Amino acid sequence: MVIRSMLLSLTVALFAFGAHAADIKAGNIVVSNVWAPASAGNNAAAYATIKNDGAGADWLIDAATDAAAMAHLHVTIDDSGVMKMRVVDGVEIPAHGSATLAPGNTHIMLMNLTKPLKQGDQFDLTLTFKNAGAIKVTALVGKAGAPAMDHGSMDHVNMDMSKPGSGR
Repeated sequence: MVIRSMLLSLTVALFAFGAHAADIKAGNIVVSNVWAPASAGNNAAAYATIKNDGAGADWLIDAATDAAAMAHLHVTIDDSGVMKMRVVDGVEIPAHGSATLAPGNTHIMLMNLTKPLKQGDQFDLTLTFKNAGAIKVTALVGKAGAPAMDHGSMDHVNMDMSKPGSGR
């Protein structure tokens, strides 16, 4: 029930933007629906849908943006009722499949924003894939709280800020 509610909220948030940035294709990878909710503090999260049209899997291995000092790939887990985030080394994009970076799941954590993200703004985000290489996309900033989680109240475990390829 919770997952169904989160997916419905995500769908509503995506359509609430009205206009979406164009899909970006590089090799077999197509990145679409790149967005972030408006932020109230120093941190935010970014989300996207990534499709792989290729016969082999690819991996999202890094993210970078000038909008934040650091960008990390995170996964949100429920550990006995306590929501926690963990840094992950990569996100698999299966052959002829897709991966969705979404609230309450895998996402790009933007830490130490250079300025608050305001609804209607845009920022560049570079996603690096093991096979497809670096892909520059534009993230649209939506309504604050559009179904994002309160990252400030979460338990950030295994937060190795020296993670290879991160620390931007």
